[in-house]
Amino acid sequence: MDLTLVVDGSREIRADQYAGVQELLGSVVKQVAWSPKPSVADGRARVALLQTSGSLLPQTSQAVKVEFDLQKYHNHIGLQTHLRSMQQQGGVSSLGQTLEYALSKVFLKATRPRKSRVVLAVVGAETAHWDQAKLAYISQKAKCQGVSLFVITVGEHYNSTQVEELASTPSEQHLLHLWQVKEWERGYAQRFFRAFLRVLSKGMNSYPPAHLKLKCELMLGQEHGQGQGQAEWEVWREEEEEEYTDEEEFLEHTGVFQTQIALDQVDTINAFSRGDGATPLPRPQPNSNGNQ
Repeated sequence: MDLTLVVDGSREIRADQYAGVQELLGSVVKQVAWSPKPSVADGRARVALLQTSGSLLPQTSQAVKVEFDLQKYHNHIGLQTHLRSMQQQGGVSSLGQTLEYALSKVFLKATRPRKSRVVLAVVGAETAHWDQAKLAYISQKAKCQGVSLFVITVGEHYNSTQVEELASTPSEQHLLHLWQVKEWERGYAQRFFRAFLRVLSKGMNSYPPAHLKLKCELMLGQEHGQGQGQAEWEVWREEEEEEYTDEEEFLEHTGVFQTQIALDQVDTINAFSRGDGATPLPRPQPNSNGNQ
């Protein structure tokens, strides 16, 4: 597996939440079967880390901070040290450009690529206005290229529509919400991601899924000179969005839709077991001190 961690380092993430994300990722990478020689095709895991770096302008080199690539570390010890010293970048979120960098610079240029390619994105803010079309397009492109997109949202400043479009399907297995990223939440997320890795290793889901076949054919046709790429994709996507019913639009604008999504995300474990064949895990609950 080639795993790229994408961290939202924007100003919407509080310092304590960011520290929690660092701890969470440190525990997640312990679950990975690392390749002792990342440049050798041994079928074991390699990990890269990117951070959105807060640029206020589109198409700038400052939009993505490369913490390290797939060749940097061969075990989790050095990576965890790097995570602890990582500095939050601030500014606005540019998730679309960061994901594009992961596709074009990390995955596609990697020597001896692994069979599975996974992006674990931690999102705490709505991506910048100038980056929104990019995010919609590039997340679809990633799915069409067979990349698994696992999304963890943090806090309350993210855009529910954006993260649902970003995550792979079924969303119950690829989308998880955390609030404060405290220890009890990190433990829950760690078990959830471990279950995802087991499902991935068993090939239970298809990447891309069958229902995206038509969209992927359209996108590939555009990129091979038969269309205008992202521009035509945006028009096609807008036409799709017009099919929403008045009721759906009402629910979205009144906040009921977002509230239901948040509740569904917290309770996804009812539909997704912990991955070892045992009974589903109960939803974690904090005690009066905020811990479990």
